[in-house]
Parts: sequence; structure tokens; C-alpha cells
Amino acid sequence: QSAGSSQSAGWETIKPRWDAAAFAWRRRSEEEAEAVISAARTELERLEAQARGGGANADAHELVAAATPARAALGACRRAGRWTELLSLFDAMGRANVARDGAAFEHALVSAMVLERF
Repeated sequence: QSAGSSQSAGWETIKPRWDAAAFAWRRRSEEEAEAVISAARTELERLEAQARGGGANADAHELVAAATPARAALGACRRAGRWTELLSLFDAMGRANVARDGAAFEHALVSAMVLERF
């Protein structure tokens, strides 16, 4: 046998394991992204209801604390290509009075461009 066919046979042996590992990594990554997005959405909905409900508004500490997971959720949406959800979270940040920094605006702009909403 030639060296080329030997290497090909080696790849054919490794490829199924490679594919299985890649699939498992992607699935775990998607599950982690979903958890980050879900937690941020829940917190933003709570803060938005507080801002709208006439009760005690969130204090500055709560708003700053909510910004970090919200930004992480925006990044997770962008990596996953969940453009509509990203814009929805960005809007929710505004309604909940959570600060939106330059990275958040960049994520929203990319989403708007992909969805042709600019």
C-alpha cells in the first residue's frame, strides 16, 4: 500500500470519532448558550415589569448586575445566529433601563444588517 492510502484509511478510522466529538461540543455549546439567554431574558423581564409596574424601581446596583448577563446573552445570540432574538433582548435591555454599551450596540447593528432592518 502507498503512504497516501494508508493515511486515508487512518482518517476513515478517526473521522466517526471526530464527527461525534464535534457534534457533542456543538450541542453542549448550544445548551450553554440557551441557559445564558434564558437567564438574561428572565432577569430583563423582571426588571422591565418593575420599571413599568409603578412599584419600586430597580436600584443602580441591580441594573449594573443585569448588564453583564444581558451582554453575554447578546454575544451568545450572535454566535448562534439568533438575530431576531438578539434584537429582542437588546430592546428589552432598553425597556428595563439596563445600560447598553458599545458591544451591545455592535451586536444589535450586526443583527439589523443581517435581517435587513436598518
